[in-house]
Amino acid sequence: TSDINLHLSALIPEDYLGDVHQRLLFYKKIANAEDYDSLISIRSEMLDRFGSLPEPTKNLFVKIGRASCR
Repeated sequence: TSDINLHLSALIPEDYLGDVHQRLLFYKKIANAEDYDSLISIRSEMLDRFGSLPEPTKNLFVKIGRASCR
């Protein structure tokens, strides 16, 4: 198999979630997600609380989701 690195930003931008403590909390939740369903739950929580995900945050979930499926 081949890997393709598109060099996409994968993060929670400050202009989406301004509170640094909340941002760190979500990074921790994402890092500690035990399975794909947990990631979907975290993503849904962010959508409910902060609105549509910006592209870099969508990229973060895609990247972490792929890693958790390995």
